[in-house]
Amino acid sequence: MTIIFMDNGTNTGKNVSTMKILIVSSNAHNTSDIGQMISEKGYGITVCDTPQDAMDRLNQESFDIVFLPIQGDINEKRHTIATIRRASSGYVYINELSKDIAASTEDNAGANNIIDSDNITWDAVRDTINNAKRLQDLIATIGNNNIDFPSAGGIIARSAFNQLFLSALDRGNRYSEMSSILTISLENYQELFNLGGNYVVEYAVALLSKTLVDIRRQSDIIGQVKNHAFSLLLQMPKTPQEPIEAAKRFADTLANTPSLQEAAPTPMGLRVSLVSIPSGELKYEKLAVPEKKL
Repeated sequence: MTIIFMDNGTNTGKNVSTMKILIVSSNAHNTSDIGQMISEKGYGITVCDTPQDAMDRLNQESFDIVFLPIQGDINEKRHTIATIRRASSGYVYINELSKDIAASTEDNAGANNIIDSDNITWDAVRDTINNAKRLQDLIATIGNNNIDFPSAGGIIARSAFNQLFLSALDRGNRYSEMSSILTISLENYQELFNLGGNYVVEYAVALLSKTLVDIRRQSDIIGQVKNHAFSLLLQMPKTPQEPIEAAKRFADTLANTPSLQEAAPTPMGLRVSLVSIPSGELKYEKLAVPEKKL
C-alpha cells in the first residue's frame, strides 16, 4: 500500500508495513508532524513541494491513500478531489485534512475521511490507514476478475455485485451518500474440508446461501464474493445505527438457525463484519457460531 500526504500550501493485499508515503509539505496543516509521526513507525517517506508534483507522481505510480489538506468552497474542494481521483490509475483513498472539521464534515467534498489538522494524533492516522487498507481489500476481493460466481437462488453474480458496489462507492465519493457492506464468511472452511472434504464445505456454503436469502430484507442485495463468503449491500440507511442493527440481526439469526447447527460435523464459524462505504471503517464484527442446543 502507498500513502500520499498532500497539501496545497494554503486485493491490494499489501501489508500496511510496506506502505510508501508521499508528503506535499505545509506548515499550515502540520504535515511535517504527520511525516515525523509516521516515519517513527518505520514507514518510508517521499516529500513533494507542490500539488502539481503530487499529481505527476500519481500519473506515474499507483497510490492508495492521499492525505489532502485543502481550502476553498465546496465546489473548489470537489474539483480538487475529483482531479486527484482522475490522476490515479486505481482507486485512491482520500483523507481531507481540515482546520474546520465541523464544516468539512457537514459539506463533504468527496473525501473518504476527514481529519482535524489542528489535532492530529497517531491513533487517528493509524485508524485511517487501517480503514483504507480494509476498503482496498474489499475492492480487490469484490472486483476479482479471476473468478465469478453465477447468479443462483437469490444470490447475484460477483461481477454484477461488483458493479453495484462500485456505483455505491462512487456515489459515496461524489454525493456523500452512505452505504455499507455486510460480509458473512465461513471462517473454518479449511477445517470443514479436512473433516469431510468438498461435499461438506459445499453443503455448508449452500445452506448458508439459502439462509441469507431467507433472512434478508427484500431490498438487500446479496452477492457471492468468495468460495466461502457472501456480501450484502445495505444502502440509504434512515439512521447511522440501522446498518449496525442489521448486522447484529444477521449475526444473532445465523447463530440460532437450526439447519446451520446440523450442517457440518463441527460448528460453523461465521464471521459477520460491517464496513462503512466510503470510509472503510469497521462498524461491527462478530463470530457467529451455530451450535446445537442441549
